[in-house]
Amino acid sequence: MDAFSDPAVEEIVFMKAAQVGWTDILLNAVAYCMDQDPAPILLVQPTLDVAKNFSKDRLAPMLRDTPQLHGLVSPARKRDADNAILHKVFPNGHISMGGANSPAGLAMRAIRSWDSANFQDSSSIASR
Repeated sequence: MDAFSDPAVEEIVFMKAAQVGWTDILLNAVAYCMDQDPAPILLVQPTLDVAKNFSKDRLAPMLRDTPQLHGLVSPARKRDADNAILHKVFPNGHISMGGANSPAGLAMRAIRSWDSANFQDSSSIASR
């Protein structure tokens, strides 16, 4: 986490095994960006379905249960563009999620942070 918040660090490379807490590291990095250094974030998962599940099962509970993050994203409503499954707006930024198998869903996004998570066959890279 020290490297992630250091402005002199341009790239962080993780070499990891499966099931070693990578998702929790990723969630901590997202929480840091949302609270301490807001900016647009693009979070890429292997598939669009995995991105939707990540949003519902991991990101939404973190936003709901973390006092510092609770209230940054508007409550979910059926037709709320600021809090959709794959796009959540917070002050001075947003997080958009997509699948690596869906390039059109990732195109034309103005972002500063790009996080690729949970790739099954290679190490993951998070760049600032």
